[in-house]
Amino acid sequence: MNLAVVKKEISNIVLLKKILLQYGISLGFWSLADGLVRRLGMRSLYEKTHYRRYEVCKTYLRKHYGGIVSDHKQKGHIDPGDPIQKNSTIWVFWWQGEENAPYPVNLCMESVRRNAGLHPVVVLDQNNYDKYVEIPEYVLKKFREGKISIAHFSDILRISLLKRYGGIWLDSTFYLTAPLQEDLYDYSFFSISHGGHRKWVVSKDLWSLGLLASGKNSAFMDYCYDMLMEYWKKENIPICYLLLDCMMSLGFEDILEFRALITKVPVNNLGVFDFLEEIRNQKCDEKVYQKLSERAYIHQLTYKKDYRLNVRGGKTYFGRLTEEAYGTKKI
Repeated sequence: MNLAVVKKEISNIVLLKKILLQYGISLGFWSLADGLVRRLGMRSLYEKTHYRRYEVCKTYLRKHYGGIVSDHKQKGHIDPGDPIQKNSTIWVFWWQGEENAPYPVNLCMESVRRNAGLHPVVVLDQNNYDKYVEIPEYVLKKFREGKISIAHFSDILRISLLKRYGGIWLDSTFYLTAPLQEDLYDYSFFSISHGGHRKWVVSKDLWSLGLLASGKNSAFMDYCYDMLMEYWKKENIPICYLLLDCMMSLGFEDILEFRALITKVPVNNLGVFDFLEEIRNQKCDEKVYQKLSERAYIHQLTYKKDYRLNVRGGKTYFGRLTEEAYGTKKI
């Protein structure tokens, strides 16, 4: 176990203690159980603890922030907003700056630019994000104090941008092998959807924060923004990692127009996580690779794992993935 992992685990323990003290035994217990079972690789039990943990989180949010849900629900007719445009901005975020992005995040950003079409690509970082949105001072203060992590700050940033401008948020670890699908422009909201495949996850696999696209004047983005702002006005720690997912889930459950907006999105990119698995560094079989290509054109990668272009005897599946973009060029 390297030093970075040790530091992260210590940080998790400190956060767990704060959750226990501030939010009570129930959330503390299920947060501990969820993390422990996941680390032990107990898949079937993990599904139960994960589901239970986030149901407890949603119960807390409903109790303390349900008024925002009710306010949006009572607005009567809720306009889904304008359609996503073919020239909407693609937003990408790397806090340290694109020039400091590690491998393979740098490849992901290059792939987005290659496949952006008419979409301008804006890479946000610590030096330029405030040129595009105004984040309330109470949020920035808690961010500077370490009460809000970069991950949770990125949630605030993505929703603030989509509320103000619309556009397409793409996580910096998404690698594109083709332009965004054409039918995306038929919708006011779009995300990666697996059609409710995993009922035990917060999003029910109906959306992914890694790709959130919205047209302008979106009531759903307004709702998400109001929830985030009110939460961080009152709270000093995140009740859970998937905080924004929980807020979106409450909107999905309680407001019919938001549910219709989300369920309208077609199933897409079923293989988005394929290159997080061990197959990425295995010798490529072209027939298998073609099947992988049919499952997704957006692939999530990570700088936390090793990616090899070649193994003894030929290219890896990852090497084959990048070959289409780089040919024989050495990466």
